[in-house]
Amino acid sequence: MRRHEPGSETTMTMVHEDGEEGQGSVAPDDELLRDTEIMSQPASSARADLINAKVADRYEVIERIGGGGFGDVYKALDTKIMSRPVVLKVLKDDILKKEGATRDWVLTKFRQEIEALSRIHDPGVVGIFDADTLPDGRPCIVMEFVEGYDLRRFIKTARERPGSGQGMNLQDVAEIVKQIGRTLTAAHDENIIHRDLKPENIMLRRSASGDLQVKVIDFGIAKVRNSLVAPSTATGHFMPGTWLYMA
Repeated sequence: MRRHEPGSETTMTMVHEDGEEGQGSVAPDDELLRDTEIMSQPASSARADLINAKVADRYEVIERIGGGGFGDVYKALDTKIMSRPVVLKVLKDDILKKEGATRDWVLTKFRQEIEALSRIHDPGVVGIFDADTLPDGRPCIVMEFVEGYDLRRFIKTARERPGSGQGMNLQDVAEIVKQIGRTLTAAHDENIIHRDLKPENIMLRRSASGDLQVKVIDFGIAKVRNSLVAPSTATGHFMPGTWLYMA
């Protein structure tokens, strides 16, 4: 499970009516638009209603492994396919209780994440297996479970390893950059812009042969052009993203 690091929060650049931009504190409604990464530190107030539940008469929920502003993420077992581990991402129920543009925006982006994962065909993107709706109306996505660590932890581990010198070796750095570039190119070819690329949203693992395998995760706030879900999700009031990594 990944540890939440300072600076990883997804925030918004506010655009005021006079056209000026400013970085402010996260207001209650803005909190809904924060990070949706798959493996962040669980919040103490997280609901446990799905633990040990069976979703869609198929996915047996084991534990909550993370979440963000508008989604909770669980590890589950697919009982129809040899109990393989999967990730279950569920929209938070308090989103459905809200009214107005924020709720509509979040629901649309949740559906567009399904669309984005379905459109991108690249080994560096987590696979999507299923999409459903819980009995209480919350939509959910079933995705590939990714073993490994995020890039921030990978860098930290490399620095702390005895005899590692100054951290990651150049061969690993080059391989990571190459795979991220390939995956983003595949996404851009499908007119999908991630918009929240940061160390916490890059997962790495080593294969049995020692090769690095990179996955770009969390397309929760991606810009999806030519979307079948909605023509546009622009609001004119905020720009979602993590401000330390926005360009």
